[in-house]
Amino acid sequence: MSSGGKVPSKTGGTFEEDWDSLPSAVAFANEGEYLEAELERMQPLVTRAIAVRNRRADEAEQLRASEQALRAILGGRVAKSEAAGQRFGLETLRRQHQLDQESVDVLLHAAVRLFDPVLAAAHRHEIGRLQEKLGLPAHGRIDVGTLLILQYDTIADRAKGRARFRAGSPLVMNDLIVLEAGETNDLLTCQVKLSANAAETILGFPPI
Repeated sequence: MSSGGKVPSKTGGTFEEDWDSLPSAVAFANEGEYLEAELERMQPLVTRAIAVRNRRADEAEQLRASEQALRAILGGRVAKSEAAGQRFGLETLRRQHQLDQESVDVLLHAAVRLFDPVLAAAHRHEIGRLQEKLGLPAHGRIDVGTLLILQYDTIADRAKGRARFRAGSPLVMNDLIVLEAGETNDLLTCQVKLSANAAETILGFPPI
């Protein structure tokens, strides 16, 4: 990553440059392209969590701005696609259950492991790298503790954020995620997976 907080993309440039080359009104060709774009949109947030941990405030702010810019571009493309009659499972769940952005991101992190083996391997590597940088067990799995670090900067906010994974939250109440107990059997070590219903809506097939 460059010192300016830009995030390298798989094309050799940066996500910002890749996305800027596309007008925001270009519709997605299919749901797979949409999901891949959503995953790329989250990439700066992984790098940002490391910057926050190392108290690099300027870099963290630049990475937050990058993600927000990518989200705005993606939103324009979603609107264009839906105007043309396309429907995306993740957007359906967002509206149906009034999910906030952090809840949508939880579903995306869980979905990537089922979406494509190459993307799943890359995602596991990135999460493992984050966990290693934070001094956590670098297993690469998506657990509650890792998601809280990605979504909240302070210990107090992470404590409040646990409510997202408890009974009564939209993700749990609407059977969108499954929490698989970890070795210590506490919430933070629970692995987060898509429910069969959520997987079928987002990906078009239930998890195996």
